[in-house]
Amino acid sequence: MKSGMKAAILVAVILVVVGIVIAVGSLALTGFKFDKLSTKEYKTTVLKPTGSFDKIDVTLTTAELTFVPASDGVCTVTCRDDEKIKYTAEVKNGVLTVSREDDRKGLNILDPSVDLEKNTVTVALPGKSYAALTVKTDTGDVNIPEDFSFGSLTVSGDTADVSCASPVSGALAVKLSTGDITLTDLSAGELDLTVSTGDIRLTSVDCAGGASVTVSTGHAELTDVRCASLRSAGSTGKMKLTHLTVDGEAELRRSTGDISFLSCTAGSLRVTTDTGDVRFEDSDAGSIYVKTDTGDVTGFLRKPMVIFAETSTGKVDVPKLTEGGRCEITTDTGNIRLSVTTP
Repeated sequence: MKSGMKAAILVAVILVVVGIVIAVGSLALTGFKFDKLSTKEYKTTVLKPTGSFDKIDVTLTTAELTFVPASDGVCTVTCRDDEKIKYTAEVKNGVLTVSREDDRKGLNILDPSVDLEKNTVTVALPGKSYAALTVKTDTGDVNIPEDFSFGSLTVSGDTADVSCASPVSGALAVKLSTGDITLTDLSAGELDLTVSTGDIRLTSVDCAGGASVTVSTGHAELTDVRCASLRSAGSTGKMKLTHLTVDGEAELRRSTGDISFLSCTAGSLRVTTDTGDVRFEDSDAGSIYVKTDTGDVTGFLRKPMVIFAETSTGKVDVPKLTEGGRCEITTDTGNIRLSVTTP
């Protein structure tokens, strides 16, 4: 290697080391609090829209959105963001509209300021029940607590996490590109949940109608969930179902990932996977159909079923019963091992 090249590499290494030392030193001075490194000027603005409303429409970009009860019965919208960013909040025709405005002209790539603080918008609502809530966000998280109820709820975002504990009498729909959806301790008329890259977690959810859960790349976990019907599709990731009750049909499709049932029941159950195992533990359905390409089907059912099992290259070990619903299982290169336990 030429001496000139060696010298250049040595200088580059030294600069990297110096940069790391400076960065660590700066963090140490702030107590390793990254938000202290922000060089942008932030301000907090409190907006007080007037007028009565039963619908809410919020459009944001990067700010984290949180709803809280108004302690004094007055609606306020508290915004913390870059001082160059403006927010508006107004009531018109019974709709509270909150939006973000950006006064900055274009993108200045030479701007040396560092933006590490969290932008937040907190909406204090004077009432408990509202006809509709619509939220559009880009990269800001959305938090909806148990203090409210809505007739319908719709959230869409690019890179954001959404958590909700508010009951919704009608449709509850969340669609994200990248992020997690968490629903806890709520009831809904219908569920329509979609994530491209992220996880969906439902805990103690009662859905009077149909529930649709779609995850392209990520896991889905449903615990103590009841619904009239269930549709779920996914490309890559596991699906774990615990104490799931589906009054009608449950149809689950997965390309790559395991599906497990623990103490679950359904009117009818259809499971299709390409690469993934299917596991039953103390679960049952009026009828069961399972089809896998590369994956085992194992476990034990809660009640007797007439089992029809077929595999191309795997092993089959199932009881020969003549009563109960129909249980049909087909695999290409997977094993089928099922037993039945009766109360």
